[in-house]
Amino acid sequence: MSYELDHGVVSAVYRPDSEIPDLVRPKTKMRFVAPGSVTDARYGLFRLDMQPRSGGPGAHFHRTFSESFYVLEGSVRLYDGAGWVSATAGDFLHVPEGGIHAFRNNSDDLASMLILFAPGA
Repeated sequence: MSYELDHGVVSAVYRPDSEIPDLVRPKTKMRFVAPGSVTDARYGLFRLDMQPRSGGPGAHFHRTFSESFYVLEGSVRLYDGAGWVSATAGDFLHVPEGGIHAFRNNSDDLASMLILFAPGA
């Protein structure tokens, strides 16, 4: 999709932190920073804060969307379909549709990451 007009438009969407609800689950806090309703379904963005030793989902894949992981803090174990890596702040993993992946926090410290998926739900 490309923009066809020869001039820009006012269309940005601002969401202050105070308006983003927390989705609290045992040992994790998720924040749906940018749902598809905000991004015209182009992508979605979660922030995931994981307590120490909180684990994570087992190996799985998605048929209809890609998923990317960007570590903000701590150490997150990421599975890329072939093996596990210990990712730390600034590390990134992209998983296209059909790509096997998993993640977990096996460390004794808090870990946080952004999860971007496209298209957005």
